[in-house]
Amino acid sequence: MLTDKKKLERKGSVILSAPPSWAIPTREAARILGCNPSSARELLHRKRVRFCRVAIGPCPPTAYWDRGSVRRLAKKRRPVISDLPERLVNTTEAALALQVSKNTLCRYARTGYLQKIRLRTRGEDGARLRNYYLRSEVEAMKARRELILCSPVPMPRPRERFLGMKTEAKTPKES
Repeated sequence: MLTDKKKLERKGSVILSAPPSWAIPTREAARILGCNPSSARELLHRKRVRFCRVAIGPCPPTAYWDRGSVRRLAKKRRPVISDLPERLVNTTEAALALQVSKNTLCRYARTGYLQKIRLRTRGEDGARLRNYYLRSEVEAMKARRELILCSPVPMPRPRERFLGMKTEAKTPKES
């Protein structure tokens, strides 16, 4: 158990009476980052951004974050796209078009069959980083799959496939 003195020595645990000149409140950091305050707090803690707690008057302490670090993080983040280009399809649409699972789409992207594009888009559940695929690549892969599935090439029988046997018509030797 930490003593009161050690608790005060921990980073961010000292409660100040006025905000320092280098700090901005969580609400302003969230506005700069383009997300809600809860997500901003989580992101800033995860990136280990310097912060302090400030209690002004009878209000509970508020977190204030390093302004420079917040701005650097905001520059690195992808912008939020409101209008999705027509040339992109989301993961669900691509999976339905190809009749495969979302995991298979990820495998296709990992192995280079499809190009995955990650964008921050605003939806019903807020701004999220989502995967999109090029519509032309999805349609080309769908055409290739249909061509392969509809080709008149005979499929090997199960026994031949699993045992690696080749069956040839045996003709009796002529003597």
